[in-house]
Amino acid sequence: MQCLAAVARYNGRAKSYFRDSVTGKTVDEPIGYSDQMQYFECKDPNKCIWDRLPIALQEVAIDIERLPNWINDVRQIVDAHPRTCFPLNGIYFRFGKASDSYLGMSAGRDTAFVGIEYTLRKEGKKEPKNYFVNLEIEQMSLRKYDARPHWGKNSVAIFEDMPSRFPMWPEFLQAKAELDPFDTFTNPFWERVSGETPLEDYLKPGCNVRGECYCQEDAHCQSGTTCQSGLYFTDARICRK
Repeated sequence: MQCLAAVARYNGRAKSYFRDSVTGKTVDEPIGYSDQMQYFECKDPNKCIWDRLPIALQEVAIDIERLPNWINDVRQIVDAHPRTCFPLNGIYFRFGKASDSYLGMSAGRDTAFVGIEYTLRKEGKKEPKNYFVNLEIEQMSLRKYDARPHWGKNSVAIFEDMPSRFPMWPEFLQAKAELDPFDTFTNPFWERVSGETPLEDYLKPGCNVRGECYCQEDAHCQSGTTCQSGLYFTDARICRK
């Protein structure tokens, strides 16, 4: 049922990406800038069912040359987890040229920006359905494909080994020291992603549910699940029944 609903929502919403934003006419196999490719039929409140769904998004950036292998690996993960569905957009891609910024997601390499949408659960349940599949994909992206997390669209756990992901990290630290010598703009988030606050400080009961860690032991998981290896990417640690 979940997969049928996901297909129906996807097919309904996908049409918005195949319309010209000016003329409203359908375009076959469109290619272009995202802000010019979407024709919003859902401006009226309650017109489209997905507008009422609580949605979260995780996003990473990988070297565009490695995207085909990444897609093949994701297919293997999904195949290893029967009855796994992604709502709405599912997994979708944007593309960008290499940037000369210090900490940009496309710094130094042509990039595929990979986004995964998932619906949040209601009735007081904190973890999304099949969230462990997302976490296996996420950890594979980080550890096998040197992915760079989006600075705003992710939970705390994903920001691991951040200095190693950016060749110009030392240059950024030098600029930071010059422009903010008294650490006026330093905050707990920066202390986490820079490694000043170690990941071990977040390894507390229930931390996986809160998005603060990838589980290392059962106590980190939600009730009724245990900390296990990923079914395909076995270096991942996920909470499953």
